[in-house]
Order: sequence, then C-alpha cells, then structure tokens
Amino acid sequence: MQKVEAVLIILTAGWLLNSTLAYWRADWRFANGEKLDKSGQADLAFNQFQLAVKIKPHEPLYRDALAGTAGQLAVLTYEQKNATLAAQLQKIAINESDRALTTSPYN
Repeated sequence: MQKVEAVLIILTAGWLLNSTLAYWRADWRFANGEKLDKSGQADLAFNQFQLAVKIKPHEPLYRDALAGTAGQLAVLTYEQKNATLAAQLQKIAINESDRALTTSPYN
C-alpha cells in the first residue's frame, strides 16, 4: 500500500510541476511577444504569441494579443501588395479575437 501511495504522490507532484512550468513558459512567450511588439518587431511578436497560445490555448489574453498582432501584420502585408498573406492574417486576427471573446466575454 505504501508503494502505491508513493507512486501517486510522485505522479501528482510531476503533474503539478509540469502544469506550473507550462504556465511559466506560456507567460514568458507572451511577455517576450509584448516586448517585441512594442519594439516594432510584430512578425517576431506574432510567433511568440502563437507559441503562448499553443501552450495555453484557453488563455484569452494570449489570443487577444495574437489577434492584435495578426491584424497589424495584415495591414502591413496588404500595403506591401501581398493580398493573399494579408487575407490569411486577417482571418487569424478575426478567429483569435472571436475565441478570446468567447472564452472571456466580459474582458
């Protein structure tokens, strides 16, 4: 019986550690994305926000940041006469914004 309890404790501790590290990694990606976005590197920020969303898909703040950056990039690529990429980025911006609002409609 003691071995079973020890295994359960180890498994629970491992799960808690993994969950905590996932939050930390996602938050680090998000903070890095914000820093890159503020420095005018929206393309690199977009990648960081995508990674944050991949790690924690139910965090509306990450999706909102991804939507905003995708929108910025859509405008820039449209101005550079790349309508196909602009349309793809516009679709990402709308989808991510919708998902953020669905997850947290009052924020």
